[in-house]
Amino acid sequence: MKKVTKRNYRKDRQEADKKIFADYEHNLRLHYEAKRKDLDIILSSSIPAQFSIIKTLIWINLVMFGLVATFFKPQIQQAFNCFQIFIYLLLCLILAGAILGIFALLIRNKPLYGSIYEQSLMYRVKDGNDAKSMALLTYIKYVSLASRYNLLLLRKRAKYMRIATITTAFSAIGILLLIIGLNFTKGGDENMADKPKKPNITVKPASGNNVQSSEKSKLTTRTTQTKKPKG
Repeated sequence: MKKVTKRNYRKDRQEADKKIFADYEHNLRLHYEAKRKDLDIILSSSIPAQFSIIKTLIWINLVMFGLVATFFKPQIQQAFNCFQIFIYLLLCLILAGAILGIFALLIRNKPLYGSIYEQSLMYRVKDGNDAKSMALLTYIKYVSLASRYNLLLLRKRAKYMRIATITTAFSAIGILLLIIGLNFTKGGDENMADKPKKPNITVKPASGNNVQSSEKSKLTTRTTQTKKPKG
């Protein structure tokens, strides 16, 4: 049987503490790696995908604005009518979608990467058995702050993206309705033009001399019929 002495007790105690610290550091390292993976996904996938969607929305709205301003220019230059009001409202809606996309693109364009550039923070960690644990806790703190900050940016941009997407969809529907309405009115005008027009017959009143001459001819025929000899 092993004799328990103060020296052996201290040695066993130190070994037990080392094992506890090693397990704790291992758990902290796993936690840090999981947090870092989440931050890497946000930085490498979520933010670039969001930027590409915003750029696509801006491009679509600018293309629609150019198409409407080009193809419906004759209707814009005509007299003030319902189609002209609808076209102006449609152009304003398209511009609103593009402006919202640009505004979402410019919101705090610089993300946080969760890196610790200040060496003074690491110098504050005291030497000892828990030095590695304290360093890992510091890294976990900054990575968590960066993830939270970048998620808030994503949510803020997503609000403007949602509104820009809705305005873009309504703009596309408005363009389709405008095309259908113009084709309908053109078809009605063509049908009216194809119908045969009735000739306008104007009856001119007879002049006074012609009336008198006709009455005289009637009287002469009656007198000749009365003067014929009886057979």
